[in-house]
Parts: sequence; C-alpha cells; structure tokens
Amino acid sequence: MAAQRYAVQFDGYCPDPEDTPDASGIYVVYTGHEIDEDVVRLRKLLYIGEADDIRDRLTHHERLKDWLVYLRRDEQLWFSFALIPITSTRMRVEAAEIFRHKPICNTEYKNKFPFDLTEIVNRGTHEYLDDTFIVSRT
Repeated sequence: MAAQRYAVQFDGYCPDPEDTPDASGIYVVYTGHEIDEDVVRLRKLLYIGEADDIRDRLTHHERLKDWLVYLRRDEQLWFSFALIPITSTRMRVEAAEIFRHKPICNTEYKNKFPFDLTEIVNRGTHEYLDDTFIVSRT
C-alpha cells in the first residue's frame, strides 16, 4: 500500500440518527446542545466509526449506552458524517481519524495505525477534528 491523501467532506450536525444518510461513509459522535435553531455547541468528541449504511449503523449501534454516559443534563448526542463509498478507503480514513484524535469511546486504532503514510484533509463541519494531518504506520 502506498502513501495516500484523502479529502473528507463532513456534512452538518444532526441529533437524530434517522437524519443521517443510508449510504456508506464515516461518522463522528459528539455530545452537545443546540443554542439556536441553526447553532450547535459541541462539548466532546466521543466516537468515530465507519459503516456501509451510516443511518442503520447509528440507529442500532451497540455502543449507544457507552455514549449516553457522557451526556450532561442539558445535552444530547450529535452526529456528523462524510460519505466514502469505497470500503478500503473508508477503513483507512476511519483509522487515521481515530489514531490522530483518540476519541474517548474508541478502542481500535487509538494506539496503532496499520496503514502506510496517510494525509487527511477534513472539510465542512468537523469540530474537534484537525483540518489537515498526516499519520504514519506504527
């Protein structure tokens, strides 16, 4: 596998998994609360994952109870996503994002990155994710 560069376009924040696409990509789970109709204040990055169907994965996620532990009384979970159709790309981007940002509820890839040099350029709405970074195989 060779060095790769990926542009990842994140699309908004939504509090309901049913509002995420039934398409493949990566997703990010946050805690936070809505300030105004179009303004969300995110407090904490909890989890990064990948799925063939983001909506189905988030709607039936086995880690939901783990995420709910981190909510404060006035908060809810918020989700962001980036569509990535190719499975191998999706897995590599997910691993790079987890390795770089070390979300609280992730375990896999937090301490080991099994891919060649990977550059990520995050675009769109991606609170607590670096705009650009490079990770190397560990």
